[in-house]
Amino acid sequence: MKTKGVLIGFVAVALIIACFVPASAEKKPKQEINVIMYGAPSADAIIALLPSFEEEAGIKVNIEITPHKEIHSKELLDLTSGTANYDVMSMDNPWLQEFVGTGNLLPFTKYIEKEDPAFIKGFIQNIYKSYGEYEGKIYAYPYQIGVQVLFYRKDLFEQFGAEYKKQYGNALKAPETFEEYARIAKFFTKQYNPQVPTTYGVGMAAYRGGPALAEYCMRLWAMGGREFDEAWNVEFNNRIGVKALENIIETGKYATPGYHTMYFDEMSKQYMSGNTAMIIQWDAFAGEIFDSTKSKVADKTGVAIVPGTQAMLGGWALVINKNSDNPDAAYKFVRWVNSPELAKKFVLIGGLPGRKSVFEDPELLAKFPYLPVALKGYETARKRTTPFLGGPAIAELEEYQEILGAAVNEALAGQKSPQAALDQAKIDVTKMMERAGYYD
Repeated sequence: MKTKGVLIGFVAVALIIACFVPASAEKKPKQEINVIMYGAPSADAIIALLPSFEEEAGIKVNIEITPHKEIHSKELLDLTSGTANYDVMSMDNPWLQEFVGTGNLLPFTKYIEKEDPAFIKGFIQNIYKSYGEYEGKIYAYPYQIGVQVLFYRKDLFEQFGAEYKKQYGNALKAPETFEEYARIAKFFTKQYNPQVPTTYGVGMAAYRGGPALAEYCMRLWAMGGREFDEAWNVEFNNRIGVKALENIIETGKYATPGYHTMYFDEMSKQYMSGNTAMIIQWDAFAGEIFDSTKSKVADKTGVAIVPGTQAMLGGWALVINKNSDNPDAAYKFVRWVNSPELAKKFVLIGGLPGRKSVFEDPELLAKFPYLPVALKGYETARKRTTPFLGGPAIAELEEYQEILGAAVNEALAGQKSPQAALDQAKIDVTKMMERAGYYD
């Protein structure tokens, strides 16, 4: 009986101790990081692959998906306030200079010094530097690269080639100029050509701000124009700038109604439904366009460089908040997203990392015929606000694209003439540049 009492007492003590011993004594708790990402196919791909990383790394990752029109303000507030609501942020590549300017982005220097050189060399080097390098330091890795690509219904181009040549005297092929783009769009619009199956010749996304700017700039550059000269004097309201805007308006006659209120994902849905014959879209959306479970035109789509070859460089990179409590865990996550081991899986379910291997993989090239075209597009793609190819960009990108993108949108909505809209934008952008100290 005495022995039994001792055993009972021992068990009781053990239970009491167990109540006060933290769980970490039995199993080390996971580190936890918060990530904010723009809602796009790449984010869906990361979420799908995330469980394996959390299990292997012992890091809990909380991902917040945020619309494009909200993410910049959320991230900038977190950086400028010196807080760390987010350990990792997905950053549109033109924001780099602005974000570094807050003093609260973490350079990757100490991590890169310890990296296997093959990891860094595996990036497409001009993309690696364009998305992440500022004043000699790397602050970001390009997890979702982006360039505008022309997607078109190759089956319809073949089917109606003879009829098009009969009407216009030219072969029906991927357009090389935006004037040709508008003409083909009209040909494939049922209102003007009842024999075609597509209701509209093109899909466009020209929502106020960034989307409208994307439609405008590629035309401006293709026609030989530019936003600024080398001294940052505004030039987009000259004859070429007005012509570029007029081309959008003309092409819009053959586009899905309300295109000036649409975002990129809406444009893709229109095309994937078989309702339009062509779109110029970011290559980040190509995965779903070629996915037969989502797209009615997956096996009917051809790809080409955008008319004029001067596509806009888009794409997103991952950065780390310098005030993060878990910077090492944050870097592990960023590295994992960009790892060579993940790259192929990432592409197969909707992502497009900036790694050379994905553009050389035979299986991926067979499944995604847009890859060689996109790679070629990166060679001539331009950043927004650069006065010339490969030139500098301004830090005030968001304010700039809101001003010019709003002006373009107002013209597309019929609220102002192209000349009046661009003239007012010149006044507003010039004031912005003066405040920022670009002029002596």
